[in-house]
Amino acid sequence: MPQINTSCFSNEYKASDRSNQRKSLLHPLDVKFDGQSDMVLPFIKAVAHRVNESGMNGDFLFYIKENPHPPIMDPTDKASFTAWLTSPARYEYGNLLDDTSQATIETVKLARDNVRRCVNQMTVLPSDPLSLDALALVSYQNRQCIYTMLVGAWSDEVKIIMSKYLEVHQNDGVTLFFLFCQHYAGTTTEHLIEAYSQLTEFKVQLPLFNGDVTKFTAYCRKPFRRLIASNADITIYDFMKVYQGCIDCDNVEFQAWVIAKYSEFRAGGAAHSWSILELLDRLDLEYTRIYSLGRWERGKNPEILALTAQVSKLQSQLSNMTPAVSSSRSSDSRPGNIKSLKPPNPPKEGGSEVCDYNGKTWKFCKTCFSDRGGNWNQTHTSSEHKAKSPIVRSTPPRRDPPSSTIANANFASNEDSSDLPTDFI
Repeated sequence: MPQINTSCFSNEYKASDRSNQRKSLLHPLDVKFDGQSDMVLPFIKAVAHRVNESGMNGDFLFYIKENPHPPIMDPTDKASFTAWLTSPARYEYGNLLDDTSQATIETVKLARDNVRRCVNQMTVLPSDPLSLDALALVSYQNRQCIYTMLVGAWSDEVKIIMSKYLEVHQNDGVTLFFLFCQHYAGTTTEHLIEAYSQLTEFKVQLPLFNGDVTKFTAYCRKPFRRLIASNADITIYDFMKVYQGCIDCDNVEFQAWVIAKYSEFRAGGAAHSWSILELLDRLDLEYTRIYSLGRWERGKNPEILALTAQVSKLQSQLSNMTPAVSSSRSSDSRPGNIKSLKPPNPPKEGGSEVCDYNGKTWKFCKTCFSDRGGNWNQTHTSSEHKAKSPIVRSTPPRRDPPSSTIANANFASNEDSSDLPTDFI
């Protein structure tokens, strides 16, 4: 990477092409980065190419060491000493876009802080576009644009990971790029393990992803894939972090499943033979199963959910059986057989006792055939039911008894007449 501006942009304060320069940098990159290890180097190359095209590669310079002044220079000569302080030969520089191995966070932050200090001390805008103040102001603006470009090319998971470095980079694009390279671009096992240790400094919890298990597992896969690619060992503590991260779940059914598998893992059961990536896949499958059944709700007891599912199944079976029963009854009906055309079920308690069925109006009476629970008819309801009159034997017209029978009549009136019909009392 050239150390000077080789682009078609001037990269100067208040230049006519300044706006187009920023637009060129912020145009969406062709390469997006979602945390995959095989995309780290292509993404870095894409960023370096874009920065060089936009003429901002000079903002990625960092000093490696300070060179001693030339032996022929007289330190007591004020003019010579001042010229040396501003000479490009005073420092040996490196460029983060070429190599970050010689840079440290201290040297990168020093370059950033020098720019900010110069801008903060300004009281008026610089008039000379080549002055130190103007160069510092241009670099300050460029660093903000670089920050926007990087964040716009990252997935949500990568943004979450890099947000932990906020206090270090302070929205400075060059510093953020260096931290990104430190976190992702290491090719040795030691660098990958260091990156993963930084990632897991805080405990990853499922509630941080609003209970979405797929986002939780996607977040966990990236560091594990980097460790596997570097032939690093996955330890029992890595499994425990995954289990403990998703046990704190609002869905009781999923929580019970995780606890059961965690117990299997600790006891050396079937779950103990899973790889770390297989465990994450199993978590996704269980979450998808519960969600597809419509049971991904908070605080639901699995026993209640199971009973609810059984009741729903029985209701659907009953609704499927009812038309079959009705059709079988209709098929057995014969012309003139009114009984086969009656409604199949009695009315609900408190419901109407009148209904239309098979084109006719039917009424239900609880009194008729009370031993069977009532009967449908076409004449009356329960309230309209009338009892049948008792059977009475016919008697001849009453005649006045002769006087000789008065005594017998008086005797009969004194007898118990409770067993006689009411017509004879």
